[in-house]
Amino acid sequence: MKGVKVNPETQCWEWQKGLTEKGYGNCAIDGHPHKAHRLSFKEFNGEIPDYSLVCHTCDNRKCINPTHLFLGSHADNMRDMIAKGRAHWQQKCPF
Repeated sequence: MKGVKVNPETQCWEWQKGLTEKGYGNCAIDGHPHKAHRLSFKEFNGEIPDYSLVCHTCDNRKCINPTHLFLGSHADNMRDMIAKGRAHWQQKCPF
């Protein structure tokens, strides 16, 4: 697939083109920006319901591997972040 590099260790399909300011794969269709992981999910799994997020099981924002993506609500995404210890308030102080 053009513009994607497969990470052999994680099996992440890492987007190699434009990124958003938060590090998500980004591309334009008819002059409108789209997140690459959402386009990948839609291509392989069908429509994304309104108000649904496309979340990453791998926590790699550049990843567009459809097997690493799942639909969820904002609350689902926050629970996933907390369960994995990625919330900013869960980080240990360096001193």
